[in-house]
Amino acid sequence: MTEPRPSFGQELRRRRLERGLSLNDLARIAYYSKGHLSKIENGRALPPFDQAWHLDSVLAADGELARLLSGTPPAMPAAAPSGLPNGPQSFVGRGEELATLVSRLSAPSGDPGGEPVCVIDGMAGVGKTALAINVARALAGRFPDGCLFLDLRGYTGNVPPLTAAEALDRLLRRLDLPVPADPDERSARFRAHLARRRVLLVLDNAIHSDQVRPLIPALSASRILVTSRGRLSSLDEAFHLGLDPLPQEEGVRFFRAILDTEAEQEHVERIVRLCDGLPLALVIMAARSRLSPIEELASSAAETGDRLAEIEDGERSVRSAFEVSYRALPGHLREILGLLGLLPGADWTAHHLAALAGCDLASARRYLERLVGARLVERNSDWRFEFHDLIGDFARHKAHSILPEPVREAARSRLVAWSLDMTARADAQITPERYRPPVEPTGHRAPFADETSAYAWLTAEQRNLVATCRLAYEIGDDSACWRLAALLRGHFFLTKQWDDWLATHTWALAAAERARDPDGEAMTRNNLGLALMEIGRLDEADAQFRVVMDRLPAAGNGHARANALANHAGIAYLRGDHEESLRLNEEALAFYTEHRKERNRAITLRSIGLVELELGRYDQAIAHMTMAYEAFRDPPRQPSIDAVMAVNCLGEAWLRAGDLDRAESWLARGVKDGRDCHSPYEEARALRGLGEVAFARGRREEAEEHWRAALAQFRRLGAPEAAAVADRIAAL
Repeated sequence: MTEPRPSFGQELRRRRLERGLSLNDLARIAYYSKGHLSKIENGRALPPFDQAWHLDSVLAADGELARLLSGTPPAMPAAAPSGLPNGPQSFVGRGEELATLVSRLSAPSGDPGGEPVCVIDGMAGVGKTALAINVARALAGRFPDGCLFLDLRGYTGNVPPLTAAEALDRLLRRLDLPVPADPDERSARFRAHLARRRVLLVLDNAIHSDQVRPLIPALSASRILVTSRGRLSSLDEAFHLGLDPLPQEEGVRFFRAILDTEAEQEHVERIVRLCDGLPLALVIMAARSRLSPIEELASSAAETGDRLAEIEDGERSVRSAFEVSYRALPGHLREILGLLGLLPGADWTAHHLAALAGCDLASARRYLERLVGARLVERNSDWRFEFHDLIGDFARHKAHSILPEPVREAARSRLVAWSLDMTARADAQITPERYRPPVEPTGHRAPFADETSAYAWLTAEQRNLVATCRLAYEIGDDSACWRLAALLRGHFFLTKQWDDWLATHTWALAAAERARDPDGEAMTRNNLGLALMEIGRLDEADAQFRVVMDRLPAAGNGHARANALANHAGIAYLRGDHEESLRLNEEALAFYTEHRKERNRAITLRSIGLVELELGRYDQAIAHMTMAYEAFRDPPRQPSIDAVMAVNCLGEAWLRAGDLDRAESWLARGVKDGRDCHSPYEEARALRGLGEVAFARGRREEAEEHWRAALAQFRRLGAPEAAAVADRIAAL
């Protein structure tokens, strides 16, 4: 049975949705109201013939849409684009970008939101030319004098870019106009011709603004659409649209549209992730799928470890496309790109580049601006810099192919030294009383001035600092490796980032042992054991403490042994051996008192109070906890993690002693101070205690509210306390 012929409105809707356009998008492109278009789609109105052809042109329907209107003339009245190359076989996604460009290029002169020049910029292979061709087709009805398309060869590689004079020569000849010898005369003649006509000029593959500027007509109804790998930011009068790789879902749609065969969704998604949504890469992998099973292609890059080597089909390769962009850079920027390929983290700031390159901050910022302009580096949503994944692979390859080993070693050493210096400064802002291993200052300006900015910096840099700790171990900078881990321990303790805590200290321990550094080994074992104790791996934790006590008793002039003794006391406390815990804590307290280690003494007093609480000695426990709290508050400052822990201990102690008013007062302070000192764990701990206070008073709804807030925090942290809080809620 023959399928019924769709109505004009039905086909208009189908083609609009196929393009990824909303009714608002189509209204903006076509210059018809949304209400009028809605009536057409729903069959409540029919457009006149000229509107039908215009909508057909906007949606690049090649007359198929317009001919559904009964009595429509068989040919489109507007002149078809001339000189426009064939577009890709599939154009998926980019609906918003298409709508924006069509709207701006079709707006009347002088209208807000309309520009005489639009520039599409983006990295190699992102689909700039395909978008430009589809925009030109959609605009065919708006430019009755046709379309002129010219490849400016800015990034062709094997031939030099066209000069503006050469471009004008070709355009004038194509228009059958005389070509003056003088470049300025050529520009004047071309502009005069376009001033009297409505022409769309598509300039593909521009390398710099000077190629384009002499071709821009003044006060003309003609429009210019430019594509470039660079931003061409000096074209001030232009609208600039940056084109990014396709998001995963759109990439899957695009890849399926160009595949010759069906393929399992899992393999398609792996290919799109492998190509990171870059259309050129997806086209190449689709071509390869005609010769190899897609499941083999999906796993080959993981096996070889070289994605760029995989994304080539014998005629095209992503690496070659990137190479052309790279060679267009000045020599010093090529080296900078290679240096950025040495960075171990996923993103960075100008401070990182200044350290890596050994340059001043102003120069680093200029270098990054140039690389962003060349679309080889991107700014992310946090205004930091990063690579597209495939360009990152390219930069890492360049780092090893163009930079001599001594240059690479010196750059990495500078980065590690800067990371140590900055982390030490940040930690000193947050916990000034804490002991820190000494580090050499690098002379770089600290990017923070107080505790809040220091915490923000450590949070933003955590992934990079963890990666730098590993880098220090891999390049054999053992002292820097364990020192950086030790400096990060305070941040990890505050934020309960156990995975990164364990990872950094595992590398640090191996580095300290390799360096035969007893002080570094003892400090690292104590910090590693503390992380293991926090997540309940008590036997592994105690093994670290016992090594320090038994094999490294002299490390740190005995200070490391005292720390291990106090930590060992914590293990005894968690195992329920409270008398032994009290004995060990008192031994550690004697050392700290003798050597005037006031912070360690206060921490131990707090621990003694916790043990006494379990032994039912409430008055002694509260007295020791109060002494600890007063010590942590001298000198007065914004609440420290030590002080907040003491506050929560006092709240829990008064709760156990049955004084609900005092318990509630201390725990309410714990919530506020935990939030102020950026400790979600201590905030959750205080909320849990407030829930117990409310429950003891018979306020079950209030108790549940506190417990649910605590549970959300504990779960975000992956804290073991979450299970106990969930049980309390379930038992209500």
